[in-house]
Amino acid sequence: MHPVFHIGPVEFPAYFTVLTVAVMSGILLAWHKAGSLQINRNDMLDLAFLMVFMGVVGSRLLHVFADGSFWDYVHLCTDPTLVDLPGGGKLLSGADCVSNQECSMLGLGSICDEGSCHPGRDCLRVFKVWYGGLAFLGGVVFCIPIGIWFALRRRMGVWRVADVAGFVVPLGHAVGRLGCWFAGCCYGSASTSELAVSYPAGMPASVDHPGVFGMSQSVHPMPLWESMSGFMIFLISYYVVFPRRRFHGENFWWFLIMYGVARFVLEFFRSDARGVWFGGLLTTSQLIGIPLVFVGLFMIRRGLQRYPFSKFPQTDPPDRWI
Repeated sequence: MHPVFHIGPVEFPAYFTVLTVAVMSGILLAWHKAGSLQINRNDMLDLAFLMVFMGVVGSRLLHVFADGSFWDYVHLCTDPTLVDLPGGGKLLSGADCVSNQECSMLGLGSICDEGSCHPGRDCLRVFKVWYGGLAFLGGVVFCIPIGIWFALRRRMGVWRVADVAGFVVPLGHAVGRLGCWFAGCCYGSASTSELAVSYPAGMPASVDHPGVFGMSQSVHPMPLWESMSGFMIFLISYYVVFPRRRFHGENFWWFLIMYGVARFVLEFFRSDARGVWFGGLLTTSQLIGIPLVFVGLFMIRRGLQRYPFSKFPQTDPPDRWI
């Protein structure tokens, strides 16, 4: 894991750097396919950049309010000593800190309080998404109504745009999850599998699943599994579903179904803080994923009845919904 990339003297946060690559990959693919659906490419670019912004907003909101991080952001502004760092803010040796300078030199925050290191005061941290803290499904849910509104306004054909999103979103998600891998977040539960990995000392996984020499126990490499599932969904959407779709929008609904099922299953193997409900039975992402599957199934049935290509040929120019 490499939380920071170094190019000469310049540092690039790994999470945000990979996320930027993911976003640009999605935008380029959307622009490329827009023409084949008779969608104005300039409109598609405008929509894509709007979706990037709204996706970040939605992902951040879900992270702050549903992942158990709300009070950390409040305390970062009001009293940082109430914010715990991985390992309880102790030094890697397990010893207590003795000064603010010691915490700073070891990269464990800026404040030493009662033997534990804590981050410095930062009232704007909630807005600093380049440090991580984005819940993907929040972006998806937040973008859908905004995307519909924009597509209707520009007469792009809502369901045609949805077809493009059906393979662009999983591609962006697949690349973006590699950022989680480099940053050391979204780690899995303990595992004895030969494919399991150990996180270095100082990473959150090494605190939740302590092993030897400060490293974590062997855990499921969940960012890699989620990235692989995203690439699989992208390949199926782009090469199987999209060329064979029977109505405008079908590709998007199949994406929702595949992603909802994959995320529901993979969540059982994650172990990072991400919000749990019903006594730890389900996570926030699972609660969102379940209705996504049923909505997808319902809309496929509805689309076949109301919007088949026999009634709305692909050669027709786009209008508001079709």
